[in-house]
Amino acid sequence: GKLFRYAKSGRDASVTLAQELDHLSDYIEIQKHRFRDRFSFTSAVDENCLGAAVIRSMLQPIVENAFQHGIEKREARGLIELGARREGGDLVITVSDNGAGMVSESLEKIRSEI
Repeated sequence: GKLFRYAKSGRDASVTLAQELDHLSDYIEIQKHRFRDRFSFTSAVDENCLGAAVIRSMLQPIVENAFQHGIEKREARGLIELGARREGGDLVITVSDNGAGMVSESLEKIRSEI
């Protein structure tokens, strides 16, 4: 219920990164019930980034993708890592997992379409 209320609660398209991370934490708790001990989630977020404005519900679909395409298919324990840091005036957010990944041809095709 809390996830749904968050998604529907604001008219503003942006929230602080701290709010978004709180929302993501609720999502991770749900996945802990689903995947049990099959994954670890770690985050390394620079405190200077917490007040940055980000798009509401931006992180959850990206982390969900890591579960669906990275962790779900692994037999071994999966790892999802989230990072946030400042580079100059930019906010850099990364999400990575230790899943199978994709073949380099598919990745290059996606990058060429951007």
